[in-house]
Amino acid sequence: FFRNSTTCDFDIIIITETWLKSGIHNAEYFDASFDVYRRDRGNDKLCGGVLIALRNKTITSEQIIIKEAEDSNLEYVCVRAQVNAHNLFIYAAYTPPHTSKAVYKSHLSAINSINKNPEDVIIIAGDFNMPDVQWATDDELVNVQVPNSLGTEESTEREFITGLMSGGLHQVNSIRNSLDRLLDLFFTNDFDNCSIDSAEPLVPVEGYHPPIVVTFEWHGATDSETSGLKRQFNFKRANYSDITAHLEAIDFGALFVGKSLAEKVDILHNTLDDTVKRFVPTVAIKRNHKCPWFNKQLKQLKNKKNKEWKKYRKSGNKQRFDVAFGAFDKLNTELYESYVDKMKSTLKKDPSSFWRYVNSKKSTDNKPKTLSFNGVKTSDEKLQSNMF
Repeated sequence: FFRNSTTCDFDIIIITETWLKSGIHNAEYFDASFDVYRRDRGNDKLCGGVLIALRNKTITSEQIIIKEAEDSNLEYVCVRAQVNAHNLFIYAAYTPPHTSKAVYKSHLSAINSINKNPEDVIIIAGDFNMPDVQWATDDELVNVQVPNSLGTEESTEREFITGLMSGGLHQVNSIRNSLDRLLDLFFTNDFDNCSIDSAEPLVPVEGYHPPIVVTFEWHGATDSETSGLKRQFNFKRANYSDITAHLEAIDFGALFVGKSLAEKVDILHNTLDDTVKRFVPTVAIKRNHKCPWFNKQLKQLKNKKNKEWKKYRKSGNKQRFDVAFGAFDKLNTELYESYVDKMKSTLKKDPSSFWRYVNSKKSTDNKPKTLSFNGVKTSDEKLQSNMF
């Protein structure tokens, strides 16, 4: 999975039934080009779980904690994201087979409680395990699937699906599984701006849940190549002579007169912060999103694979795509294994380089970078814990 996620072209990846648990790090499945938000089942069993990964070169994101969902212990992840000038909410969920009606009601209540504006794009996606619902293409709305059998007026399926539709959300997934059913549903209010197709798999395809790709076109004026740049102070190029002269000219004794210890500390901190901003230049830091084992030949094979995939979707002839995919996957595997072997070999020659690689796999955990709850937003871990 790591090899494929690192070289794929997807900007957003949603996975249900991840089977992950707390001891498994995000960096074992995604490189640093993705921000990963997940919710594990919470026990040692390999089951359940849901995950949303967003490419941070083009998308800024933060996790949203929904009180209704937390109170009901729902298996969900909700993320607010910004793509160009578009505000996007993604709610991914998993409901096991034979889930009670109360759980579906809680999901619906949680979704309805999202603090959104009318112009925001909403996506509700996941495995909702409603195999008895029959879906058919709508005669009027492009891309939309409509349910034509929802059971009784009080049925779980009817209440949940009609509840979403009444909020302007329509189901667009039409890729059926091996039993000719739709278990993985994809609701959005931007249904006239999306297209859906079978996706190139990141893992071997499982018959009940064929991978799907949903394509949206969101254009904006922001330059995604530069908006993601961060700046940091470059102390190596600081003018220390001017810093010394500036600090020597400050009469701290006069500033501290009549002040408490806490006030003196604040004055000192503010003075130092101001000094750094005035005399230390900043430099733009751009993340290196390039896959470390990527080379020219692999790039060519990837482009060929993508072209053959498009031809296959038009013609229905999968033979040429299978050949192109096999060639890409073979070289990708060889290069990745060579890269890992190289990291192993540095254990004796360059231990520090080896441990940087190992630590990079542990440095990304499933704690949210930014958390929003009841109108409060923070990236401070202590404040995040106090939210609960």
